[in-house]
Amino acid sequence: MVLAAAAQRTSRIRLGTAVTLLPLHSPIKIAEEAAIADILSDGRLEFGVGRGIARHYASYGIPPEESRARFDEALDFILAAWTNDSFSFDGKYFQARELTVVPRPVQTPHPPVRIAANSPDTFPIAARRKFPIFATPLINPPDKLKEGLAVYRDTLPAGARGDTALAFPVHVTASRAQARQECEPGLLRFLREAAERLRPLG
Repeated sequence: MVLAAAAQRTSRIRLGTAVTLLPLHSPIKIAEEAAIADILSDGRLEFGVGRGIARHYASYGIPPEESRARFDEALDFILAAWTNDSFSFDGKYFQARELTVVPRPVQTPHPPVRIAANSPDTFPIAARRKFPIFATPLINPPDKLKEGLAVYRDTLPAGARGDTALAFPVHVTASRAQARQECEPGLLRFLREAAERLRPLG
């Protein structure tokens, strides 16, 4: 919804999700809504996807241990929906029979997909599938992030070109003091929450 609003207020900047949590939603709904964002932005959508964190799952009634399999299935489902006039899908979690998803995105074969790689197992999976990634030093300390990025580069198939983006918070305003005043409370709250959630994972 935010991207749809931003699409009407901009004309050139690319607009991305960071991230669409694939395991928690119907891939049909995600495929349709992302396609609409691509249409409203005249083909400027960057489809950022991820699994989220374990605490997201309880509210949706989905076991966290299903997150990887649900993510993989949902991503395959969405790409099939965008690249086929009609398709069938027979997964453990998601199924479709001769389904046609409309509308279709403006970009062909589909909007660029970028995977959030912040857990150790995601770096090699994204590399094997040849997807660009993004990660953030706000979640991974520099040494862990460096290790993950090395795994990503080393796991890419021969001839595949890696594409890595690092996410940093940015706030545009008239002065450093104003930026700090407006952002510091929210950013510190985010970091405290992240630290609490990630501490048990080391």
